[in-house]
Amino acid sequence: FLCLFTNMDSQVKTRKRVIRVQDNLISKRIRKSITLDIKLDVLKRYDRGERTADIERQLGLNESTLRTIRDNAEKIRASVKTVTKLSTFRVTVSRSTIMEKMESMLI
Repeated sequence: FLCLFTNMDSQVKTRKRVIRVQDNLISKRIRKSITLDIKLDVLKRYDRGERTADIERQLGLNESTLRTIRDNAEKIRASVKTVTKLSTFRVTVSRSTIMEKMESMLI
């Protein structure tokens, strides 16, 4: 199940997944995907000379995430050239109806 924790230092609410392992509770952060538009925005901000701390505050992204985006700038820009607008968030694969019918018969 999901719980909402509040960090008292900065009053930022973060969503975490709580996993029960025997009698111990372990909280694990939920991964969130970042769109290519946001990644391009981060790269443009770096090109303009903005600091990582300023971008971090404005976009609400972690410092390590921003540095990873900056380090992978060439790959991100190359993928933007090959991707259409509709598929910038998530790549989906369409399957044939015959495969879907066969799988439903197996279940």
